[in-house]
Amino acid sequence: MSDISRDGKVLLKFNQPLIPPSFAAPTERVNGRFLLSLEELDVARDVADVKIVSNNGVDNDKLAFYLSIEEWTADHLMIFVNFTNPQAVSDGAQLDSIVIDIKNPSLFISETGQALSQDRATIIYPVQ
Repeated sequence: MSDISRDGKVLLKFNQPLIPPSFAAPTERVNGRFLLSLEELDVARDVADVKIVSNNGVDNDKLAFYLSIEEWTADHLMIFVNFTNPQAVSDGAQLDSIVIDIKNPSLFISETGQALSQDRATIIYPVQ
């Protein structure tokens, strides 16, 4: 992970070029479904479990959010984290953390044909 913007955009940069999912002529199923567009991809259902971990004792109910994919290219994935109460995030002496567990490593295929290994499928990053 390389950046989280103040407006909730999480930028995941890849260390090598990947083949973004193709939606023009779907040939493989994601969770039993054929996807026709990026908008049909539900981050929480199809791509990753995303959690915000409070390091300041903030109740998880105050850290509710919605997810959407802004962009998916060969070199990065941009996820928008829309917090229902953005002022509660990292509201204290310590920064909260975002934890992203990739659910479907087969969506992350390198140009050489290798899928993301399961041992590299968890990302933890501080939220400012």
